[in-house]
Amino acid sequence: MQARSGARPRPVLDRIALRDVLVAEAMAIVIGSAAMGFGASVPIAVAVAVGIGALALVPVAKGSLLDWLRTVYRFRRRSTYRIGDTVDFRSPDGRSLGLYWDGSRVVAVVEVLPPVGGVTAISRADIDATHLLPLPDLARNLVQHDIALAGIDIVSHGYRSRSGTPAGGVYEQLIGPLPATAVRTVWLAICFDALDCPDAVVRRGGGTDGASRAVTVATQRIVRALDEVGCRSRILTAPEIREAVLQITAGADPRGIEHTWRFARLGDNVNIGSAIDPNVLSSELLAQLWVTPSRGTTTVVRLRPGPTPDSVAVGAAWRSTSRTLPEPVKLAGTVTVDGRHRDAVLAHLPIAVAGLDDVIRTRDIAVDELTELRLPTAGCGQLIGSDAQGNGIATRLVGSGISTVYLSGELYLAQQVVFRALAIGARVLVRTDRPHEWEAMQAKIASPERFRVVTESQYSDAGFNATLIDGVAAPPPHAGVTTMYLSSEPVDWPTRRADVSLRQPGATGSRVVLESGASTVELSLVSIPRETAFIGRPPAARRRATV
Repeated sequence: MQARSGARPRPVLDRIALRDVLVAEAMAIVIGSAAMGFGASVPIAVAVAVGIGALALVPVAKGSLLDWLRTVYRFRRRSTYRIGDTVDFRSPDGRSLGLYWDGSRVVAVVEVLPPVGGVTAISRADIDATHLLPLPDLARNLVQHDIALAGIDIVSHGYRSRSGTPAGGVYEQLIGPLPATAVRTVWLAICFDALDCPDAVVRRGGGTDGASRAVTVATQRIVRALDEVGCRSRILTAPEIREAVLQITAGADPRGIEHTWRFARLGDNVNIGSAIDPNVLSSELLAQLWVTPSRGTTTVVRLRPGPTPDSVAVGAAWRSTSRTLPEPVKLAGTVTVDGRHRDAVLAHLPIAVAGLDDVIRTRDIAVDELTELRLPTAGCGQLIGSDAQGNGIATRLVGSGISTVYLSGELYLAQQVVFRALAIGARVLVRTDRPHEWEAMQAKIASPERFRVVTESQYSDAGFNATLIDGVAAPPPHAGVTTMYLSSEPVDWPTRRADVSLRQPGATGSRVVLESGASTVELSLVSIPRETAFIGRPPAARRRATV
């Protein structure tokens, strides 16, 4: 997708909505006619009409004066709003799924599942992940035989680090300006408007059932299309859709969102954000939206049917939730939504709320251009090290789909892995026969519900989502808990294949080899003094310091 950030300034009319042009023309006609009615000559009436019409279209902050007047009016007058309802529906094949209804629009929601394995290379400007969403395939599914979708919203929600232990703040300092989104959930809100395709509804029984069957059929086709290119996904139930919405709103009721001119309130949290100028939309710009630390960041990329079968309308926006009002995020290519922050929050919910298309402007491009817009299907996980080009390399070591991780090397390597897992929200139980080597780290973390070291092999891992086995017999692994095995050499690893492995040749030094999925990368470990204060230095470094 060709970004235009380096091109010459765009024409004024390119920055003004067609709706505003039409309104300005109507105003000019009315005012010109009124002037003539009061006795003005034709030239004067025309001059007045043209002047008023042009004034209404004066560009202000990437919008027109008319658009801003409309925004001010809405902000002062609109104190109430409504959103639709989410209900259960049983598809013809007997499966239960959730559908969000809003007037004639019905929405199904698909969650894109994180891959097992995968590596992300991260630079200051961009990310390069092995797991990307096939956007052209999604765009081609906007029209399916007799079903024409109203659109697909791609909602990504996640964070860089988590509070709760000192590790989160240290990790933020470690990754610095890198757009390293550790945890990311991606939903597809697939919207069908029954009024757009009445024949498709009638063929499937008519009424709400016919529309429900139509969107279900379209959604199942999209799930199959994703699966064909190796992108796993699943259709959400009604309770899961409600839970997804609450993730975006930080638990606040989406029907009770308050807003000021500059931000929205989500319970005790502050939510800010902006739209993105569709003419400069790029992977690099989307990546930069994740640099600022927050309690949660959300982006939405909208796909709408284009004017031709080979085109698509695309637009994007972002939101960020914090405990207090942060400094404004100044990025070239963003468009203010001041006065409409509540609408902007609603536009980021994974239910394609109706009536908000003007919050996120789109532009028409060829479907094939979407290959240039790279959207990861999951978070990058935790930073492991840097490659030969100086890029940060990250992978998922804990979480959905990651059952087994093998570590080979010195204890320092395992402690660094555990520390960074804690930083991105993992809850880790260490089973070890050398608890004295972990005592200092455990005391400094001082969060037993998030990080605990035990010697008993039968100690329950309830409440933890990862365990590290360090020199003791391990109980059988079970679903929902990642098991990491530490040994000095790979020959001591269990025989079954791991999802991810990290090997330190010779169990010393800064060089490691990461194997995740189909990727094998040689890396150099990186750290900062604040992290060293928690996990210590590797033995080789300590020996050099004493010489």
